[in-house]
Amino acid sequence: MDITASDLSIADVLKTVPEIPEVAIVYGYADTDEKSVNAFCVAGVKGIIFAGTDNGSVAKSCLASLDNTIKSGIVVVRSSRIPSGIVSKDKKYEDEHGFYSGKIIKSTESKDFASTCIDKIFTKKY
Repeated sequence: MDITASDLSIADVLKTVPEIPEVAIVYGYADTDEKSVNAFCVAGVKGIIFAGTDNGSVAKSCLASLDNTIKSGIVVVRSSRIPSGIVSKDKKYEDEHGFYSGKIIKSTESKDFASTCIDKIFTKKY
């Protein structure tokens, strides 16, 4: 059974897990480059929260690096660095690139949410 982020409810994923995978937050801004994304990948994180502007927008200058991150098996969640609002599903990011949408969860909360999702997805505990 294949599982996607939209298949999981918060109740499903926020159950106790024995070990939470390491997830990093990359804060986006105009012309964000790939250095921080690459550094976290080398450090061995299992997930990256990209806290972008507005609706979790990703700078074009960082998109190729995040694509490579996803291809290497690291989960990438789009979130927003603003304190309120929603990060809605965007066909460009989710369908074409493989990102997950953080929806109503702030970037700092997305970090814990993504850690738990990664544990559930990779260990098939759903």
